[in-house]
Amino acid sequence: MNKHQIYLLSFFLICLAFTLNFASSHNKVPIGCDEYGYLYLSEAMSQGNTFKEHTERPYLKPLLQAFDSNQIFRGAYSYMVAPLAYYLRDDSNEIINMYHPGTSWLLHFIDLNYRKYTFPLIVILMFAPLFYLIQKSKDKFNYSDILFLIILLLMFLPFSVLRTEFTRVNSLAPTFGLLLLAGYFLSRNQILSIFFIGLSANFRFGNVLLIWPIVALFFYQYLSNKNNSKQLFYKIIILGISLLLALSPYFFYVTQLLGNPLESTYSSIDTKFESSPINLSFHLQLSSQWFWLHIAGLALILWLYTKKLVSVQTVTALLTLIVFNYAFYSYKQVTMNYYPYASFFILFGTVLHAAKHLELKVGYQKPLKYLFLGLFTALAFAGAIEFSKHDTPTFQVAKEKYEAIKPYQIVWCDLLSGTTEYACGNSGLMFNRGTAEARKVAYQFFYEHNYSQVFVLNDLPIAPEAIAKELNDAKIPYRVEQSSLGPLIVVTNGI
Repeated sequence: MNKHQIYLLSFFLICLAFTLNFASSHNKVPIGCDEYGYLYLSEAMSQGNTFKEHTERPYLKPLLQAFDSNQIFRGAYSYMVAPLAYYLRDDSNEIINMYHPGTSWLLHFIDLNYRKYTFPLIVILMFAPLFYLIQKSKDKFNYSDILFLIILLLMFLPFSVLRTEFTRVNSLAPTFGLLLLAGYFLSRNQILSIFFIGLSANFRFGNVLLIWPIVALFFYQYLSNKNNSKQLFYKIIILGISLLLALSPYFFYVTQLLGNPLESTYSSIDTKFESSPINLSFHLQLSSQWFWLHIAGLALILWLYTKKLVSVQTVTALLTLIVFNYAFYSYKQVTMNYYPYASFFILFGTVLHAAKHLELKVGYQKPLKYLFLGLFTALAFAGAIEFSKHDTPTFQVAKEKYEAIKPYQIVWCDLLSGTTEYACGNSGLMFNRGTAEARKVAYQFFYEHNYSQVFVLNDLPIAPEAIAKELNDAKIPYRVEQSSLGPLIVVTNGI
């Protein structure tokens, strides 16, 4: 077999083993913010309702009027009246999805029954361009190719530190392949590097902030090579067009949704900045997987620099990019341990590009071959075991667990607020995102307008006695009953 056939076969087998390994993690309806947000937006896209109302609330206008008449300020209920991943806009009465369109757009091509289940396959297919570029670089398969495949296998294995992103629907994992490509081209073609970062911004727009160190490297290389100003001007035009093309899906989506391409889909809470040493320590904590991945990547890039496989300018651009990335997210009020992930993959892509030029000693060749076969066998074996544990789920089967709350129009909960809308079609309201005064107005409004209400106690971060007290204070009758989801408080207005 020639090199191209080996790579094609390797990619196919890795795709199969990886999908079998992680698909079984996706055999439930979405729970939490990210999964629900992306899956519900994908369903709106598949139905042609991308820019229309996703979370039907025919009662919203009169409910908002009830809040106004009771002098409840908007911040007391803007998140409460919407499920996870959605919020009521400050300047209108629209409830919108705060996420970017990339992940949902990829998912909307898949049938609803298997949309969540096939997410791992979508993720690994995003690595296909990188496999193609590596295999076409030379005709002869050598041991640097085995090293490349080993590094990728280490990312895909069940014990990988990236496993969390492979076991849930999110916007990070689909960008891994794009950001590796950005790093792969960083030292030799900054225009392509910026283009791939731009594409990744359709999934998480914050990634676009990582472009400027690469732009600086672009100018340095052209100015140091004494290229004429006319050639530089044309390159700048090409760079600008490439970036705009890459970002055009995002700008189109935001313009259609909000009327302004520069407006953020996130709420004011999610975009708020604050200066706090706690945020910096959060991202630099020793338990953070992304922190240690950056340390490992920097160690590799510095080692490759000593081998004269990476230039000092490339190392400087990468260091600047990483420092800026960490500094930026250390000022965000909302902290997530995965925020710095993008700079690592750009760094790692540069490592992959430089490592393919390594000349390995003869003594390393056989151990690398066995290591590759061992890792692939482990991935395939683990995938077969995982897949055999579960029947292929469907949307209909997975949602049966939530039949207990399907009869109710209003479901008060927390993490299940998106799940109940996705599985049952009712309204999930986030209990803990509103004030006690706002909840009281809502209880009374729904009761007086004969909307059935239920409280899922196991999903609420508050004692049942506190909920009972709120209902008693609002003069709302209720009963407690058991269900497949645990104890429920049911408002007894004819239900």
